[in-house]
Amino acid sequence: MILREKFIMLFKLAPLILLMLAGFLDYYANDIARVLTGTAFIMCLVFGLMNLISAPKYLNIGFLLVFFYLIACSWSTYSVLASVSDGLRYLLPFIVMLYGLTFVNHLSFLIKSILLIVILNNLYQCFNYLIYFINLDTYYSLGNGTNTVNGLIRAGGITQSFDFFGFLNLISFYFCYQFYNRKYAYFFSFFLILSLSFKFIILFGLLLFYLKEFKSIGLMIVLCSL
Repeated sequence: MILREKFIMLFKLAPLILLMLAGFLDYYANDIARVLTGTAFIMCLVFGLMNLISAPKYLNIGFLLVFFYLIACSWSTYSVLASVSDGLRYLLPFIVMLYGLTFVNHLSFLIKSILLIVILNNLYQCFNYLIYFINLDTYYSLGNGTNTVNGLIRAGGITQSFDFFGFLNLISFYFCYQFYNRKYAYFFSFFLILSLSFKFIILFGLLLFYLKEFKSIGLMIVLCSL
C-alpha cells in the first residue's frame, strides 16, 4: 500500500522530471525534448483540470476569464497556431498553480522532491565548471552555450537556462529556510548568484529582507518614498 502511494506521488511529480530531462536533451535530441516538454505540459494541464472544482474561487475565475478571453481573441487572429501558442503562455501560471494543488496534502513530499532536484541540478553545474576549466572544447561539445556576462559563465544547470536555474534556487532557498535548516538554505543562495540573473538576485534580496522580519522598516521606507 505504501509502495503504491509512493508510485502515485512520483507519477504526479513526473512533469517536473520530464521538463528537466527535456532541457538536458534539447541539444542532443531536439525532437525528443519537444515531445517530453509537450507531455509534461499535458500532464500539468490534466492534473490542473482535475483540481479545478476544488480550487479556490479566485483561481477558477481567473483561469476561466483568461481562457474565454483568449478564445474570443482567436476569432480575429491571422494565425490560429500563433494564438494557441500565446494563449497557452498566458494560461501557464494558472495551470501551474492548479497543478500545485495536486500536492496540497503532500506538501512535504513536494518540497523534498524540489530540493533534491535542485541539488542535483547544482551538482551538474559544478561538473560544468570543472570541465570548462579542464577542457574548453569538451565543455562546448556537451552542448553548453556561451552565455556570459563580462566573461563570467552564467550558471544554467541541466536545462542551460540561467533564469530557470536562478528561479529554482530562489524557491529552494525559501523552502529550506522556512521548513528545514536556515544555514543550509544559503547553499541555494550561492548558486542563485552564480546564475547572474539580476532580477532573481534582486528578488532574493527582497525575500531575505522579508524573512529577516524587517517588515515594519520596509513599510516605513515605502511610506517615506510616497
